[in-house]
Amino acid sequence: MRDAKARAGYTLGMSEGSPLQTALYFAESGEVVTDREQIAADMRARGLRFETWPAPAAFAPDAAAETVLAAYAAPLRHLMETEGYASADVVVLHAAMDNVRAIREKFLSEHTHSEDEVRFFVEGSGEFWFHLENEVFALRCVAGDFISVPAGVPHWFDCGQRPFVKAIRVFSDTAGWTPHYAETATHRSYIGTFGAAPGQRATLMPPGPQGASVVDAIGGASAPSSTGARA
Repeated sequence: MRDAKARAGYTLGMSEGSPLQTALYFAESGEVVTDREQIAADMRARGLRFETWPAPAAFAPDAAAETVLAAYAAPLRHLMETEGYASADVVVLHAAMDNVRAIREKFLSEHTHSEDEVRFFVEGSGEFWFHLENEVFALRCVAGDFISVPAGVPHWFDCGQRPFVKAIRVFSDTAGWTPHYAETATHRSYIGTFGAAPGQRATLMPPGPQGASVVDAIGGASAPSSTGARA
């Protein structure tokens, strides 16, 4: 097998309170890949883009979007100038937000966009799930991870039961981010199952979108109970 943690061994090996890692999870085989070069290759083979950017900046919980964007001005400028993106903003999700459960529910539904979805994770973590033909897989993103999902690729995003995400979004036209929801409910079979071994997934699925993933339940840094960050 490639440089990967096999099946549920990845999650079971994590100690309580340890930070989450970037990981690529293949739902049907249960394979979890943690080598970043292999993750990039696997994503590239599926028409998706994954990169690692330096993420040295630390921000106050209530840091303004302008402060976050200024810290990454150089790589953002290069990306936007070379690839034709028009602007960038900052999205923040945290457990203390009044509407966080409704926001999570919206992101959890399988959908596509008419424009590329580009994210750079500044702090926190989240799972991008993909449904390509007969394959379902997920990428756990943490600080320093850059991901680009081409227009038209079916996907959903899980920020977790205790969400904490601070990410830079890059776009050409915000109208292209209008979600086009799938008529199927494939995503419901995978909520809360990141890292599960084959045959284990059905026993882990929560009745709704509030369930934590296997990694969340066994180990990993939880989100702060509150922040002053703005969405």
